[in-house]
Amino acid sequence: MPLPRPSKLTLGAGLGPLSNRPAEFQNQTTLVLDQNKRPRFAAISRRVLALPHEILAEIFIQCLPNDEFIAPSPRTVPLLLCSVCRQWRMVALTNPKLWRSLDIRLAGTPDYIELYQNWLSRAANTPLSISLHASADHTTADSPAKALFQTIVRLSPQWRNVDLTGARAALRCLLPEEGRFPLLAKLTITHRDDDYPISFLDAPNLREVHALQYLTRSLRLPWSQLTLFRADEVALSCCLEVLRHTSNLVNATLHFGTEDSPSGVSLPPLIHLRSLTLCGPWSNGEKALSAVLDSLTVPALKTLTLRFPYNLRLPFDISPFVGLSLRSSFQLQTLVLYHMPTTTEALIQCLKVVPSIVHLKIGPTYRVDMKQIYTRLARSTDFLPKLESFHAIFTSEVSYVWRQDIPALLQMLPWRWAAVGVARLRSFQLAHTYSNDDFDETLTSHSQFLRLVEQGMELYVGKARPIVDSFPNLVDI
Repeated sequence: MPLPRPSKLTLGAGLGPLSNRPAEFQNQTTLVLDQNKRPRFAAISRRVLALPHEILAEIFIQCLPNDEFIAPSPRTVPLLLCSVCRQWRMVALTNPKLWRSLDIRLAGTPDYIELYQNWLSRAANTPLSISLHASADHTTADSPAKALFQTIVRLSPQWRNVDLTGARAALRCLLPEEGRFPLLAKLTITHRDDDYPISFLDAPNLREVHALQYLTRSLRLPWSQLTLFRADEVALSCCLEVLRHTSNLVNATLHFGTEDSPSGVSLPPLIHLRSLTLCGPWSNGEKALSAVLDSLTVPALKTLTLRFPYNLRLPFDISPFVGLSLRSSFQLQTLVLYHMPTTTEALIQCLKVVPSIVHLKIGPTYRVDMKQIYTRLARSTDFLPKLESFHAIFTSEVSYVWRQDIPALLQMLPWRWAAVGVARLRSFQLAHTYSNDDFDETLTSHSQFLRLVEQGMELYVGKARPIVDSFPNLVDI
């Protein structure tokens, strides 16, 4: 989203709050946070003016937005602080930590570029978080942004968290073939130029890498030291090659974007991996997921998410999932299955091989009879005996909730709440993406349901809610 046009408060005569010109301030006002945590002006207190600068500086840092990268705005900290009083302006401008994060969106105006330059200069020697959005027009020799690029490159030893996905055309200007990045801990990048190698091998603190859309061999990374890796729309063969070298990986999210399906790939055990999310491509998604599951051994895995595309029509062969579980001997705690195209019997078999599951989130397809799942949960102490939360989401494209499932639900819920020999089911959520008032009203008005609510069980039945009742895309993670 483009930044608003420069205002007098933002830039003033060139740079406004960041300039060295004396500023005019509002009298007898200060900055406070309202009930919604938004800054507003209020009557000033002499006690505030008497605070030592060091304490004021720490308070200001706590007022920074929670955003990973801060977009300059006269209505938010740090620029807002510069317009309160002379003392606050001085403290803000001399506190480098207030300026250590910047979201750069080049709008083509020199005023913005000068603002960004001065913002970065105020950061002094602090570790920097920078997100850059630039087009090919900004990389020309006569572009006003050229000086800004030079500044960003000069500050590369201070980079801590950098997002360059919006600056794909500017990578040649920003990244040398062999750079030094001593503080870099997190990198988000899209690199599609096989003819231009980029190396982050000299980044001893790099632990997190997000590769979006492309992952070429010309991008050299210290794979063995990474603990988090996320790839979006990346070739399966490339992801498997990465997994071969990321021996210290703890968290991985892989969204495959091409149809290549290597078979018979053997990977070394990933003994530190605790969270794994796999998203199959639109075409041949089941082959991609099967290839990865067949290749992995993950004894420390605690969270597994499998997301299948909508268009799968053939039943998914569950043997790779079962093989992964038996081979790894993990104690899986959270399992998320989204549109897994399998039968009721096969799904039950999958769940039986992971009895350690505490949290289950499932988006069933039309092949699965959920009534059988509810019935199994109500009659067996060895079927998911540790289950504490059960979250089912029905999407109109592939599944539907049926009124005849209600008796099985009303049997399962109180049994799992009070049964001996299994964990107490503390949370049950059933959401659907379409209107089904009859189902919702019949279930939620039943005396058994209301009694469980009174006793403290967390229950929700109804229309799908944003975020809560969705399955993560890569950009959400």
